[in-house]
Amino acid sequence: DWSSDVCSSDLWKWSRLNGEIGNLDFPQVENNFEDYVLNLSSGKYDTCYFMQKQSFWFTGQENCYVKTMKFEELNTTVKTFFETNGVTWSDTKVNESPGPDYKTAYTPKMIEIVKERFKDEFETFGYSADLW
Repeated sequence: DWSSDVCSSDLWKWSRLNGEIGNLDFPQVENNFEDYVLNLSSGKYDTCYFMQKQSFWFTGQENCYVKTMKFEELNTTVKTFFETNGVTWSDTKVNESPGPDYKTAYTPKMIEIVKERFKDEFETFGYSADLW
């Protein structure tokens, strides 16, 4: 499961378009995804509130607001949750990324950075790193 990094790539895409220099919530990021991942390992984004690892949201004050749903349960548990709460569900894909799948977007160095940066998430949530 690559939930942690899927969120990172989506946040990278959003921040590339909407981020601002000096903004600690949504900073402007590199135009190249590989450069962005390399900078994740440098700690460049560690102080940015919305660029925290998933484990951040399970500590401190943020913990009282945390509700989690596993991405792999999107069409089962998550769908049922939304429909039960009156939200219309659609299987239509929105903002689907064109081009190669995620496996071709990562160099071996990027893979190691992701495994190290999100080590806690892999262990805590039982994510598999065997998707390469």
